[in-house]
Amino acid sequence: MVLSFNQAIELSDVKFMQEKKLTGKYFEEILVKRIKATPIFPFKF
Repeated sequence: MVLSFNQAIELSDVKFMQEKKLTGKYFEEILVKRIKATPIFPFKF
């Protein structure tokens, strides 16, 4: 029983790291799209 409990903890850690990586990619993609959408000169002269 202890072995399976430890395995469950390890699997949850793996799942957490996968989700963390995916979330990081998601926000990185949002940042890239915002940078591309932002005009170089946002103010009129």
